[in-house]
Amino acid sequence: MQFLQRACKKHLGHRLVHPCVDTLRLARVYEESRWESYYDRFTLRVSFQLQELAAAYNLPNFPAHNAATDALQTGYIFLFLLNKLSETYPLTTLDDLYRCGRSWRWYL
Repeated sequence: MQFLQRACKKHLGHRLVHPCVDTLRLARVYEESRWESYYDRFTLRVSFQLQELAAAYNLPNFPAHNAATDALQTGYIFLFLLNKLSETYPLTTLDDLYRCGRSWRWYL
């Protein structure tokens, strides 16, 4: 989202003001929640590149750096994360999903 915000600011003169669900943030929440009970959870080293996340989650891998295939890869990862996060957290509305991506302790 940061590169989209910069592009909008540069070309349109303002940033996007609508809320969005960022797959990167959801991946961070998921990875942190998996390590939450471990002592060294804050030293976790995870790559959040699309292809590496797809490999880590055993999802189909598409060619990188192409708008269509990157969107498809992101879609697979988003659906995977939605499924996994809804097993642990009460995701019943879009607002729940949005807040989930803001902080890994959003449900407290």
